[in-house]
Amino acid sequence: MTSRSVAVRLSLFYGVYFWMVGLNLPYWPVWLESRGLGAAEIGIVVAAAFWTRIFIAPVIALWTDRTGRRRTPLFLLAISVTCGYALMYVMDGYLQILLLYGLVGSLMHATMPLTDSMTILLQSRVALDYGRVRLWGSVSFILASFAGGWILAERGPDAILWSVVAGGAALCLIGFVLPRVRTEPTTRSFAAAGRLFREPRFLAFVAAASLLQSSHAVLYAFATLHWRASGIDDRTIGLLWAEGVVAEVILFAIAGRFLARIGPAAMLMLAASAGIIRWTTLGLTADVGTLAIVQLLHAFTFGATHLGMIRFMSQAIPERLAATAQSLYDSMAMGLVFGSLMIGAGFLYENQQGGAFLYMAGLSGLGLALALLFRLIWKGERVID
Repeated sequence: MTSRSVAVRLSLFYGVYFWMVGLNLPYWPVWLESRGLGAAEIGIVVAAAFWTRIFIAPVIALWTDRTGRRRTPLFLLAISVTCGYALMYVMDGYLQILLLYGLVGSLMHATMPLTDSMTILLQSRVALDYGRVRLWGSVSFILASFAGGWILAERGPDAILWSVVAGGAALCLIGFVLPRVRTEPTTRSFAAAGRLFREPRFLAFVAAASLLQSSHAVLYAFATLHWRASGIDDRTIGLLWAEGVVAEVILFAIAGRFLARIGPAAMLMLAASAGIIRWTTLGLTADVGTLAIVQLLHAFTFGATHLGMIRFMSQAIPERLAATAQSLYDSMAMGLVFGSLMIGAGFLYENQQGGAFLYMAGLSGLGLALALLFRLIWKGERVID
């Protein structure tokens, strides 16, 4: 299989997956609101997907590393996610929605660390550039964010749900033709997971990255609702979401040489500094012109953190434990920490509206301190054999 063929298949998978994310992330709270849920309930429902991934994602990853297979788990996840979103349409009431989305959302979230793990493995085998493959996911997110604003304005919240389902069906088809990637099966993945949890360098990285990614909690759950309440129309909101990811695409396109020069710790510090500026601004104003400028910092608050994680995993973790380490990070960063903050975000937004963003600026400040600690204790070596 040629490098170009592998890159095209992975790019398509990223593209379709992030089409679903680009519809879900900005507009899912609007669908939940259309079903009668309040701000606190929306926060809990969205958080449920992050909490359940704490348990589900590592189990899937451990099974993946124990079998050495990569394509089969992704294909099965795509089928499960598509069916789950289709079932959301017939859910009636807060409790039913909470229980089903807790499962479906966690399965969708579990898909990405496995995909990243596969791409990282193929970087050395067929000379892929991770950033240039992954950027197609960001391009798709841009298109979905823009299209979602139009879909919501013209067709209403249920059309968002069915657009996600259609994306899931496409993801199943592409998942079937992903590259066959195998690693040496490991029977010691549980022991390795325990060792990683006792490794200060791994934990320092995870703690810093967790806070930086989780500082997006108010943005992801309530930015669309907040901007709508401030009088911004749905199409403009779609553009605001899209433009942030345009900046992310540019970073992914040029990050190969840039990241090699400054390293993971510096990327985290850059992300933290951008977060302090971004969340403070969003907490103080809903002026469209100002939002249009500050949304460009998404390239750093999300993109720099993510690329720093990819580089750290490729340097610090051996191939046979790639899925396990990736999912442990994901479960902590985007599960435990993000899930906890998402619940808090619901209550913060309910009581303080835009002021909730100021708390996220504080998280970025704490993340900066932890990134500095990580820089002191990790010098580029493997953290586990």
